[in-house]
Amino acid sequence: MTGSASQMATTNPDVPRLLQGAVPTKRYAEPMRFNVYLPPSYQTEETRRYPVVYWLHGSGGFT
Repeated sequence: MTGSASQMATTNPDVPRLLQGAVPTKRYAEPMRFNVYLPPSYQTEETRRYPVVYWLHGSGGFT
């Protein structure tokens, strides 16, 4: 994988069932962005519970 961290952080992948959003913060000038990847059956199995995996950015710069 090549490229700078800022390029990787701002690239929008072409992934089905990907929701993107941002949460405003008091601490940082810009909102914290996030991605939510949904499984293929998410819309059709409304009562099913799914496991959750949290991936933290790990890019530094936030204290």
